[in-house]
Amino acid sequence: MNTMPIKTTILGGFLGSGKTTVLNTLLQSLDSETRTVVIINDFGEVNIDSMMISKGVYSKKEITGGCICCSLKERLLDTLLKVVNEEQPDEIFIEATGLAVPWEMKQMIDKNFPSAKIIISQVLVCVDARQCDRYHDVLPAYSRQFEGEPLILMTKADMYDGGLLNKTREKLSLHYPGLTGSVLCRKGIWDEPLSTSLQKRENSSSPALSNFDRFNPGKDGIVSLSLKGRFTGTIAEMKTIINENRYKIIRLKSLIYQRGKVLNLQFDGEQTSLHSPPADTIPKGDSLLTFFCLKEETKFLKDRFSALFRVDNI
Repeated sequence: MNTMPIKTTILGGFLGSGKTTVLNTLLQSLDSETRTVVIINDFGEVNIDSMMISKGVYSKKEITGGCICCSLKERLLDTLLKVVNEEQPDEIFIEATGLAVPWEMKQMIDKNFPSAKIIISQVLVCVDARQCDRYHDVLPAYSRQFEGEPLILMTKADMYDGGLLNKTREKLSLHYPGLTGSVLCRKGIWDEPLSTSLQKRENSSSPALSNFDRFNPGKDGIVSLSLKGRFTGTIAEMKTIINENRYKIIRLKSLIYQRGKVLNLQFDGEQTSLHSPPADTIPKGDSLLTFFCLKEETKFLKDRFSALFRVDNI
C-alpha cells in the first residue's frame, strides 16, 4: 500500500499541440515497478487520443464529452477519489482537453484533496509555436492555458526555425511573468531535464489574463463534432477537404478502417499527418472522426466530411 502522497502531473496545451506525443514519452520513461494511472480527457464523445496511448504497465481512465476543468470537473474528482481509494498508485498523469485551463485543474485538485493524498508535482503546457503565433491574440481559449505558473514545453521544435521559437518564448515571458520557464521538445523528447516539482519564482505574480474575459466555450465559438460510421471515401479525398479548409479547421483527428488496415490521420491546424498505429492498440470497428472549428463553420464542414462516411452516429 502506498502511504506517500501520489505524485500527479497535469498535461495541458491547445488542440493539436502535441500532448499525446509528450504523454507517451513520459509513460515510456517510467520504471516498470511504478504503479501508474493515466486519466485522459477528450472534448468529443469519442476519445481517439486514448487509443493512441502506448500500451504499458498502467491503468487508463477516460473522461469524454466535455472539459474536466469546467463542465466535467465532478467526474474528474470522482475518478481521482476512486483511484486514490481503490488503486493507490505511485503516480497519476492527467491529459486535459485542448480547451482546458491546467492551472484551474491544479487549484481544484488542491482544494478537494489533502496534500497527504495527492500532490501536484508538475503542470506542463505544450505550446506549438505556429499555433501561438496564429491564435494567441485572437482566441481567449488559447491564452487562458497560461494562467498560473506552468512549465512550458515548446513542442515540435524540430519543425520551426529558431527565430519563431525565440519570438514565442519572448511573447509568453512578456505576457505571463509567472511562468516557470520553457523547455524545447522535439518529437516528444525534451532538450533538458524537466523539473520534478513546481518551481515558483520569488516575488512573481500569477495574474489571471487581463486582456480577455474568462473562457466561455460558447462565447469563443469553438465547437467539436464527431462522426462515426463506415468510411466510404478515400484518404486522398479526406486530405483534399482538409487542405481546402485548413483555415477553418482548428484541429482534426481520425481513425480510418480501410481494407483491413487502421490509419490515424490528424491535422493540427498546420500540417496533416498519417500514421499506422500498432494494431493491438486500436479496437476494430467503425471509422471515427472528430474535428474542432468555429461555430459558424460547423454545418459546412459536417456536410463535407459526412460525404465520406456512411454515418451511424453524429
